[in-house]
Amino acid sequence: MAKARVFGAPDRNVASPMAKVQAISSVYFPEFEEQIRQLDIIADQYEIWMTEAGQKRLAKDDTFAEGATEAHQPYYEKFQSLLKELRQFAKREFQ
Repeated sequence: MAKARVFGAPDRNVASPMAKVQAISSVYFPEFEEQIRQLDIIADQYEIWMTEAGQKRLAKDDTFAEGATEAHQPYYEKFQSLLKELRQFAKREFQ
């Protein structure tokens, strides 16, 4: 998605899996709903950065990629945190 939005690579038009994750969580794992909601919010913020960076690129602004790390880092950290909690849950429940 980032390559398509920021750099103009072909977009595969893949739907975000977030709706499916939220649905599964609400039915089977409600204890993770808040973490998933927070991840979704942070992902939206990253998507906004990507869209703005893509607009800068199209406007021939050479600074379009500035802030990429800062924009991605919160998403990466929240995603890794959620994965860690899910793994711990799986170990407790399924081993």
